[in-house]
Amino acid sequence: MSTDRVITLAEVRDVPAAPPADKPDHSWRPLNLIQLAANPPEPPAIGGLLYPGKRTVLSGETESMKTWFALILCKAELDAGFPVVWADLDAMGAGAMLERLELIGAQREQIEDSFHYIEPSEPLNPAKVGELQELVDGTGARLFVIDAFNPILNLHGLNPDSVTDVETFWRTIADPICQAGAATVMLDHVVKNPDARGKYASGSERKASGAIVHLGFKLLEPLRKGGTGRSLLNVHKDRPGYLPRPALGRLFMDATAAHIAYRIEPDKSHDEPGRFRPTVLMQKVSVYLEQHPTAASTNEIKKSITGKDKAIETALQILVEDGYASQQQGPRRSVLYTFVRPYRESEEPPPFTSAPLRPDFRLDLESVHFGPIVPPYGGRGRCATSAQAEDDFSPHLADGDPIHEYEHPPPDDSIYDPTTDPEYIPSTNGHGDWNDL
Repeated sequence: MSTDRVITLAEVRDVPAAPPADKPDHSWRPLNLIQLAANPPEPPAIGGLLYPGKRTVLSGETESMKTWFALILCKAELDAGFPVVWADLDAMGAGAMLERLELIGAQREQIEDSFHYIEPSEPLNPAKVGELQELVDGTGARLFVIDAFNPILNLHGLNPDSVTDVETFWRTIADPICQAGAATVMLDHVVKNPDARGKYASGSERKASGAIVHLGFKLLEPLRKGGTGRSLLNVHKDRPGYLPRPALGRLFMDATAAHIAYRIEPDKSHDEPGRFRPTVLMQKVSVYLEQHPTAASTNEIKKSITGKDKAIETALQILVEDGYASQQQGPRRSVLYTFVRPYRESEEPPPFTSAPLRPDFRLDLESVHFGPIVPPYGGRGRCATSAQAEDDFSPHLADGDPIHEYEHPPPDDSIYDPTTDPEYIPSTNGHGDWNDL
């Protein structure tokens, strides 16, 4: 008697179908999130500001120092022992590139060994993208700068105003470089109209929304040869969440000596409720009132202090509200101001951020190799030896080196006061400038 059992149709239907052996692979299959998240986002390692392997945009108006900032990040990487890659599509040229790297302290040996400079004139194809991946992976580079966004799109026949074209660039060119381990840093411009600018770069919104990190540069004082420059660094987007909000601070560059000194200083121009505080003007007005024991009218103060009338009025109002000055009615409906106690910007509380800084946030960008680092608004500086207070070049300050302090007088009134922004005043210090940087 046979022991075979008849299998019913219902039982057959309960058996899952085996996939065919030749079923093509695709990216729409579920992934194991636990395994993929074994390595959570790490703190910014590039200059303490940028994340290796992440899409990054640095946007700002012409001369807002975004190119200088990218070069400073390159020097930070070179000093840390990591090579960098720079694709120049904005016609800076090798000579200007070398000049600027040396001005901020990069050594020729570093540049020759580890600064990979590219001047492309034809579009990338998959094979060339593969070569760039090999370059990044083989050298261990963590920073890949593309100057600039629109030129590389145009080189590949992509429209900067097209969401589809910008997304094509992110996926076919930027992402392979990121997957090799380098932050793809795109330098970009903003629209000309400040009222229509917002936090977006020029062209498609996908430029900014497709980035993991987006820093916006707001020009405060253009950098000039023989002078200084400042830009406000706003954090428009930081998906990993390590950077302070709403701003990193102000990038300050000093080109008054043979080499350029730089640092990021706190932005104290807004208090906790977000009210604009023209701190530099407040100090100038306070010093003026201190030096004039008799009451001064609003018009007298405006004639004596360089700055926009509206910003000076704001400075006077805050000085009175905070008890640094008093006001009284004068003749012919004028308002007179009298000194009460000195105000100094250095005594301002730490800048307000929307959330406490993460404890591992660390900012590395400061030109420790060149000195002395001159305080921008007067005060005291320091260097390794007393002789270097008069020198252009100072060696790195090592632990245990004697520190000599020196006085630095306040700047001339003709120097632009950045806290009068958003009503911009051109700087009159220095001779010549570095255009479009």
